[in-house]
Amino acid sequence: MALPNQDPLSVQHINQLLHAWIETNYLFKDDTALINELGFYNKDPESQVNKAFRADVVLASDKLIGFEVKSEKDSLKRWPSQSIAYSNVFNKVWLCTHSKHLVGALSTTPKHIGILLIDDLGSIAIVRTSSPNPAQNTYDLATMLWKEELIELSRLHDIMVKTSMTKRVLRELIQEHLSTDQVCEFVIKRLKARKGTVAS
Repeated sequence: MALPNQDPLSVQHINQLLHAWIETNYLFKDDTALINELGFYNKDPESQVNKAFRADVVLASDKLIGFEVKSEKDSLKRWPSQSIAYSNVFNKVWLCTHSKHLVGALSTTPKHIGILLIDDLGSIAIVRTSSPNPAQNTYDLATMLWKEELIELSRLHDIMVKTSMTKRVLRELIQEHLSTDQVCEFVIKRLKARKGTVAS
């Protein structure tokens, strides 16, 4: 519970505290990117429409690391599907949760996902560390790329593509021809280069 006369920490405040924790616990280089609210998709095999998700905070450094935030006012209702979605795209995943949700988080969070506990005073502690994610999916990872970036990646590896192709087709070709590591390396480079850039 929040302390008397103290408002619960907002997601925005938690994000600020999380940024500080990340900067303390991860090695930052000149080109390291820390991104708020990065959208991505998971392929739906039963539909032509991909399922949309959004990572609260993303660290693009040597690896691609995603952080989901659950404040005291949030619930864990969507977390099972979100944890799968995060695992489809990131090298490592962290759940940063208010102490109110800790029991539920421990019982519903896959073992490779790390858990950070935040209290009402804004302190963050590691409950469980994050380990390498075994479930990265090349198609879903490629949804972080804009269309021109998908074409660039394809041509970089001599995949025959046309500018008239849809993003879904481009992603499927990339998934067919490239490894997850190849795509992830390219995604990280493009996220770092995007700072202050708007999609065309």
